[in-house]
Amino acid sequence: MRSLLFSLVILLFSGGAYAAEAVASVILSFGENVAAAPDGTERVLKRQSEVYQNEVLRTGSKGRLQLRFSDGSRFALKPGSEFRIAEYRFTQQQPEEGKAIFQLLKGGMRTISGQIGKGNKENYRLETTVATIGIRGTHYGVEYIKDGIY
Repeated sequence: MRSLLFSLVILLFSGGAYAAEAVASVILSFGENVAAAPDGTERVLKRQSEVYQNEVLRTGSKGRLQLRFSDGSRFALKPGSEFRIAEYRFTQQQPEEGKAIFQLLKGGMRTISGQIGKGNKENYRLETTVATIGIRGTHYGVEYIKDGIY
């Protein structure tokens, strides 16, 4: 009985650590780059690090970060950027049900879109404090600075 109770406790506490599913992986990481979880914990991002929904990715003053998402999209973050993965879901079995909402909080980025948004363009969005960008093609770049968005 004790071993059964102990096993249940282990399963309950270990389940939370593995409950989150990675939505992207780091292809390249130069300089100081971190991922901040919603609870405030930070971890250093390096090549092949996994990235999760609701994390804020920060590149240092000389940092550059490239990501590959599960739908095949790619993002390149410029130095001094903050980027949040607000909502992301995608499965190969139902690509039309995928959804991606990203937030560029600061800095700049370039991207090549993946399967999300090909069937329903409303399911893909990049938000900033001054504008929302929907899919208009497969490749675009955004620079968000004090004067506005370019």
